[in-house]
Amino acid sequence: MVVKLANSSSECIEQVRHSRIKVHDAGTGKSAVLLNMDKETVRKIRMDGSLAPVGELAADLVVSHPKIADVIVELKDRDVDHACAQVEAT
Repeated sequence: MVVKLANSSSECIEQVRHSRIKVHDAGTGKSAVLLNMDKETVRKIRMDGSLAPVGELAADLVVSHPKIADVIVELKDRDVDHACAQVEAT
């Protein structure tokens, strides 16, 4: 089976070491800030419309601190049931 990605993984994954990691969804204009006080390297992985296969249900982003935690981020102002489905799908 061939899975078509919206973009290459290099366009979808950004490594950052900021103490305050801002995640933003251009579609809704919503954003959030995650704290990274030790400024360790984490990956911001854009899922919806980027790394997730085209047409697949997915959350906006995954912020990943390898071997520690992956935080699935879905930025919404309403339709919480749909947001839960996107997080579960991711």
